[in-house]
Amino acid sequence: MGTIDYCILVILLLLGLVALAIKHEEKRQADRRQHKGQPPDGIERRSGGDRRGNSLTAYVLWALGSQWSKLRKLL
Repeated sequence: MGTIDYCILVILLLLGLVALAIKHEEKRQADRRQHKGQPPDGIERRSGGDRRGNSLTAYVLWALGSQWSKLRKLL
């Protein structure tokens, strides 16, 4: 096969990837529309109050605990 044949194969491959990306995007948007009860505009719903409290030490303890739990899950 010559250079032109390889160029045509690459172009066809790229077009196939674009079509696949469009298909996945349409599926993602369709799935998002079916979910009921989601908060508008991406606002998070949280249960309870602020976990960090009002002090710097409470925030530091919360941050360290969060990082420790992530590290523990990796190990």
